[in-house]
Amino acid sequence: MPTNTVAGRAPPDTSTSTSTGTASMPTSENVCRRASMAKLSRGRFEGERSARRRGIQMFSLCVKAREFARDGGNTPPVVNSVYRRPCRPGGCLPAHRGQDVPSMIVPPRPATACIVRIATCLALGARFAAGTAEDFNMQVTAAGIQLGSHVSGPHLDADALRNRVVLLEFWGVHCPPCIAAMPKLEELHRKLGPAGLVVVGAHAQGGTAEAIRRTAGDLGVTFTIVEQARVEGGTDFNGIPHCMLFDHTGACIHRGSPHAAHDKVVAAVQASPAMVLGGRALTKLTGLEQTLRDEKTFGSVLKKVAAMKASSDKDTADEAAFVAERLEARGHEMLAHATSLKGSDPVAATALLQRCATIFRGSDLATEASQQLREWKKDPTYQSVIKAGQQFAQLESLRARLLAALGADTPSPEVVAAVPPAVKKQMQELVKSVHKYGSGSKLTEQADAIATEFGLQAERP
Repeated sequence: MPTNTVAGRAPPDTSTSTSTGTASMPTSENVCRRASMAKLSRGRFEGERSARRRGIQMFSLCVKAREFARDGGNTPPVVNSVYRRPCRPGGCLPAHRGQDVPSMIVPPRPATACIVRIATCLALGARFAAGTAEDFNMQVTAAGIQLGSHVSGPHLDADALRNRVVLLEFWGVHCPPCIAAMPKLEELHRKLGPAGLVVVGAHAQGGTAEAIRRTAGDLGVTFTIVEQARVEGGTDFNGIPHCMLFDHTGACIHRGSPHAAHDKVVAAVQASPAMVLGGRALTKLTGLEQTLRDEKTFGSVLKKVAAMKASSDKDTADEAAFVAERLEARGHEMLAHATSLKGSDPVAATALLQRCATIFRGSDLATEASQQLREWKKDPTYQSVIKAGQQFAQLESLRARLLAALGADTPSPEVVAAVPPAVKKQMQELVKSVHKYGSGSKLTEQADAIATEFGLQAERP
């Protein structure tokens, strides 16, 4: 009987028969069957598996199938196929958190069919989690957003969302698709934030605030992260990530996958009045609306409208006065915010003053910001805390690089044991420096948290 073999590979051993004697099965399949049945006899569910491990297993399955097809084989290794439920708000798999639901052990299939089957299952899972606009209540509004408890990033209130394009993303630290979406959200935040976009990450799974904050920091997220947030009339979704997009009028224009929202976000920001105008559309100075989307133009526009306030056309003069008033208010708001941050976060306060001096270059606001910064630098305590902030930034960066190198999300006991002694010593020195220069600041608490994670016993001065 002809056999289907691959060059350089011996045909599989088919000498082992089943108990019925009516079919033959490769030895590897029998081994796989026995191993799987043994696992089920020990207990079908393993509640301690992490979402990361489940994602890695599914990815490995896809890779193995693809590699086998590339080798020219027609009988991929038999696997214990597992159906993965989509992530749920409140925790992945609320009823069976961390559990795998094994299906029957499938017979050998052509490799191509195996790949198609896997891809189809993944696509259906993503579709189930994301949904479409037709699946959700689109009558929700930005006014119904309740932000819950602040975790990290800028503090926001209801006023901060008014007349702004708002992207609200429900996510979780144990949800791989959510983690994958965060860098794109950060990119939108950095690119369109100055033009009026507000991005909020609403954590919707179990976990401490510190764990959420740490995960967001590892991902480089700088937009606002909250927990226990909700939207009035908007609890009609079961899977995460789940995105809600509101235009500057407060109307909901998208719900579902964050990946499908990108173009809508850009269009909504472009269609909204410049953020600094507070929702007012200009009728005489229409050309300034687009210009004012870039805060780097604030200084030059302020000079321009100052001259236009004397226009003989009353409407033009009124609009020029309005624009000047809004720009000056924005500058004073930045100065006040920087002053309020000086004690708790001097690094952020310094960056804000420098930003104010840059965007209002040539104006009295820029002069005031520069003068305030010079006064601060004369303060030895301020200078010391700034140095502590620099040391802490190095500590955070080292932590992130270390976890990435070890392929971990959090420093588990196994990860901590794998950290080289020289790296631990370096971390100890950084923690000690933070205490030396930032005594009494929040930086010391944050440094201590990292020290605790890695079991460090840095000697404090």
